[in-house]
Amino acid sequence: MRKLFTILVMLLVSTSYSFSQWTQISNYAGGATDGAPAFTIGNYAYVGGGIGSKEFYKFDPTNDSWTKLADIPSGFNRGWAFSFVINGIGYVCGGDKTGSFDVYKDVRAYDPATDTWTQKADLPIAMDGAFACSVNGKGYVIGGFNGSAAVSTTYEYNPSTDSWITKASYPGGQAIFPSGFVINNKIYVGLGSISGMAGSKLFYEYNPATNAWNQKATFPGSARQACIGFAVGNVGYIGGGEENYSAMYYDFYKYNPYADTWTKDNSLNMQNGTAAAWCSSFVIGTTAYYGLGASFAGGNLSYSNKFYKTSLTVGINENQTEINVKIFPNPTAEKLNIVLPEGYIPSNYKIYNTIGKKCININTESNILDISSLKSGVYLLEVSNQEASYWTKFIVK
Repeated sequence: MRKLFTILVMLLVSTSYSFSQWTQISNYAGGATDGAPAFTIGNYAYVGGGIGSKEFYKFDPTNDSWTKLADIPSGFNRGWAFSFVINGIGYVCGGDKTGSFDVYKDVRAYDPATDTWTQKADLPIAMDGAFACSVNGKGYVIGGFNGSAAVSTTYEYNPSTDSWITKASYPGGQAIFPSGFVINNKIYVGLGSISGMAGSKLFYEYNPATNAWNQKATFPGSARQACIGFAVGNVGYIGGGEENYSAMYYDFYKYNPYADTWTKDNSLNMQNGTAAAWCSSFVIGTTAYYGLGASFAGGNLSYSNKFYKTSLTVGINENQTEINVKIFPNPTAEKLNIVLPEGYIPSNYKIYNTIGKKCININTESNILDISSLKSGVYLLEVSNQEASYWTKFIVK
């Protein structure tokens, strides 16, 4: 196998790759399909549904194996359904029964401890093809297709009341099969189809704490929908996808939310001709996975049962500079004093080592941190609240 070594420098966070091309893992045990919801709980991934199926499987990365679990209930197939995780419970929402615009509202919650499903409050509208995620114990569903048209709605799910409420609409307009990820309790989402089958390049940030949308840097690749999207550490990734059932894409881009910049990452390009749209994806630790999906090989729509993985290690760029935050003493051994912008009240501190492992995670408004538990070395400090995050590097002696 050809080995690519890529050093990519970002303003705040750099991602170093070693043998970072996608490598194939064991085939999905449920057979070839697309539009299958996927999520991670603990050290396992859960994948199921898809066009023509309601089967459900657990993936164990330690032995590269798939285990069949209880089917997703409701009596219908789960094509283009969407999912999120709250407090160790997976939620599978909506979907298409037949692949012919027969959408529905059904929501089921999966408990991996008992391999059981529980019916939850229906979605506010029947839909498929939405982007879904969770932030701070609540679920979010953005965009989608209601059976006759794409929608721009945003819905929030509260598990404590088993209820949905409507939030500020997605400002990019109607969007089916948008893609995105969550970084630092903010949702980044965009692309998708906004008019017929035409793809989009728009990209937005949604802050659940303020119910506010902000437009971000436009996606630099071709307009597209049904992409692969995920985040590893504090870097977001979007790749693959298709447009108008005529163009398939195999390139990948990474997004730096702090600098609001995109970078093309050729080391993550997918193999031409493989399934690259309506794929399922998940992250376990710092390893990203994608699989299933559809391709237009030979002009015909075909489906895949293959899965791939790549390891992404978030590290500290040695050329990184302090951004709007000062610390002293530096180097230090016991305490870290932090000077923040005027009027900024912190709520959380995270400290990462040079391989991206989170060493300290503290919720506090204090400007003094006890770092006596850290070994000698270089570390990255992230200071955040609901409005903004700041980064700087320090040394423990």
